[in-house]
Amino acid sequence: MLRRPISALLTAALVAVCAPACLSTRSPGSSAPSPARPSLPPADVPVPGSPAQTPTSSASDTPRPPAKPSPTPDYRLPIVGSSAAITGKAWTNMLSWRKRIAEFSKEHPDRVVLNGPDRPRVALTFDDGPDDRNTLSVKETLDRYGVKGSFFLIGEYVRQYPDVAKKLADDGHLVLSHADRHVELTKAGEDEVKASLRDAAAEIKRAIGREPAWLRPPYGETDERVVQAAASIGSGIALWSLDSLDWSQTEPEPIVQNVLDHVRNGDIILLHSGKDNAVTAKALPSLIEGLQAAGYELVDLAALLDRPAYLE
Repeated sequence: MLRRPISALLTAALVAVCAPACLSTRSPGSSAPSPARPSLPPADVPVPGSPAQTPTSSASDTPRPPAKPSPTPDYRLPIVGSSAAITGKAWTNMLSWRKRIAEFSKEHPDRVVLNGPDRPRVALTFDDGPDDRNTLSVKETLDRYGVKGSFFLIGEYVRQYPDVAKKLADDGHLVLSHADRHVELTKAGEDEVKASLRDAAAEIKRAIGREPAWLRPPYGETDERVVQAAASIGSGIALWSLDSLDWSQTEPEPIVQNVLDHVRNGDIILLHSGKDNAVTAKALPSLIEGLQAAGYELVDLAALLDRPAYLE
């Protein structure tokens, strides 16, 4: 496969961002989206987010080609991704969370996953939907490029927009659980955690007729109780290995550059498609084109992990 220099990829990214096809999916007011989600915890709360590197991102001279598959079956990736918009204590907490959750996942290899196998395939995953604008805009872009996405939906929003959840499923995208409300499950009582997971799964089943086999806890906050609560309803926990940190940006270019700079074989890429994530919808065409040009196949989570998306 011929690979273009990264400068060409980023030029293509700028063109794609400004192209009419992309503008047609832009929701009203998306030119100045909020730089952070309203549900973002304060700076002293660990937030899933960037690599154990300095919070800067610069383009390399050549695109990162997919690595050759490793003979080691235990293929574990550190969580990466950076944003110059995140500094100080918030950045330190992110790095601390990443290290802690990576160690925790090793204790539960069959229940908690951060990435897929060492093959040139990645999965685009989207949190915090559904809504009636950005989720649909993301879906339309994915459909246009023939890419299947994996959507971790919040139960209370599925109750508001069941038709959006159904459209996602009907067009072949995965509809998975992001709990019933966007709160830190590790700070909730055991009964509250179990109720949140059951309620979200029930809402999704009402909307699409199937019950998800994967949970992504809000903020990625996971502990032993959350793992056991998920297991009690048949769910595994799918986190991520590459954080786009899209919620921290007001323009699409840094999102695209961050992902292209850090992508590796088997990455589960964290993005968002909620009501405050119009910038993600704007970045998506350039992101898809850049990943494909670098030689990566874009698949859904079930295909990446070779594990079912729904309970039988």
